[in-house]
This record gives sequence, structure tokens and C-alpha cells, in this order.
Amino acid sequence: MLDKLINNEKFCESMNENARDIISFMLDHEVEFGVICGTDEVVFEPELPPEIKKHIKQVALFVLSNYSFESAYISDLGDTLYFEAGFGADNYASLVAIDLSDIVQIIVEEAPI
Repeated sequence: MLDKLINNEKFCESMNENARDIISFMLDHEVEFGVICGTDEVVFEPELPPEIKKHIKQVALFVLSNYSFESAYISDLGDTLYFEAGFGADNYASLVAIDLSDIVQIIVEEAPI
């Protein structure tokens, strides 16, 4: 049954639209949040050093708070979430791009919504 859903174009469009609407609402209302997503397609600019990137799992939680939240926006096409974040002990700065279709869950205050 799951394969039937995730391979259905209308279902996928609906899920992407839902993620876009929820994230837009959070940004507009200044509610910090996190996203759980697959990381295979996440883009880091600049690319993370190998010693940092090796610690990022295939599915990861990215918490958007403080500067990461303030820098967050959705692309003009409405298909990608962008934010700046620091990684590792030295807070290596990178612009993160996550395709909305890769977001599995949105979290507020450690609770899924």
C-alpha cells in the first residue's frame, strides 16, 4: 500500500504542498521547527568537510532555531527549503538546501505535527 501512495503523483504533490504550507506558516509566524528528511539529496554550500559529513545519517533531523531559523526561506518555485547552519565542533557554516519532497516529518518543540 505504501508503494502505491509514494508512487502516486497526486499524493506526492499534495504532500509537497502540505509541507510548503506548514513551513511557510511557521516562518511567517516565527515558530521555530525541525525537519526530518532523507539526506541523499540535501545540498550543502559550501560542501561539508568529510570529517563532518560522515556523521550525517541517511535520515537526519535539522532544527531551525536562532540564526538557522532567521535565515530560512522557501525558494521562489516553492520546492526547496533553504537555511544557513553551523556544523561540527567549529560550527562550519553552510547553506543547506532541502527539497520539500525529501521531508518526512516536521517537528515543533520535539513533537511531530
